[in-house]
Amino acid sequence: MKLSKFLFGSAVYASMVAATLNAATMTFTGSTSNGRSAEADLSTSGSTLTVKLINTGSAAMVNSDTLTAVLFTLPSGISLSVGSAALGSGSSVIGSLVHNVGEGWLYESGISAFGKSSGISASGLSGVFGNTGYFYTPGQPPLDGINYGLVHGLGSGNNIPSTQYPLVSHEVDFTLTIHGGTLNLSALGNLEFVWGTSLTEGSTPGTPPPPPSVPDGGTTALLLGFSLTGIGWFARRQKSLA
Repeated sequence: MKLSKFLFGSAVYASMVAATLNAATMTFTGSTSNGRSAEADLSTSGSTLTVKLINTGSAAMVNSDTLTAVLFTLPSGISLSVGSAALGSGSSVIGSLVHNVGEGWLYESGISAFGKSSGISASGLSGVFGNTGYFYTPGQPPLDGINYGLVHGLGSGNNIPSTQYPLVSHEVDFTLTIHGGTLNLSALGNLEFVWGTSLTEGSTPGTPPPPPSVPDGGTTALLLGFSLTGIGWFARRQKSLA
């Protein structure tokens, strides 16, 4: 009885470790030396991917302080299709929307920028993105400015003209549908955050948190291996006694 309880506990522990390594939630962050910073909180639930894109930098003073895109590369065999977009908690619109914030943001695959092949963007980034795949239809093309981009408020005396409104301060939440299997977020590697309307106005990698550490010089890994071995032995023993 004691052995079976131990092995049951080991199985629970093993599943917890496996869940950590195959994360369903992950936060990516990035910052530059001039006060720009961003965060992307990604989570999966079934076939739905949620991306919370947040401008965490200083108040915007010029157009290029506007966060306009997050880029990434999907694992082989996985694809995405657009779902919806909404203002994040506590966020507000500077100017006014026509219908929904998703009318100014799109998802596109098959792009090529900073080594990434997919992305969510409010700007064409000088030809990187086209004009299809909006999170709300009808969209508001063309994507040739910072309109609908993310700021962390506007600084006093800023030089951003009202013709670039609407802007969002400071978060937009996107949902996309996952096709082709389970999306392991840790397989995405680094993301790329982009500010402004071209690839040269400002960008930085969005890095995930470090992988779970293995304490005690590898004790955790040994315990996990022992747990799995013990579970297999117990199953074989039960079968032989049947």
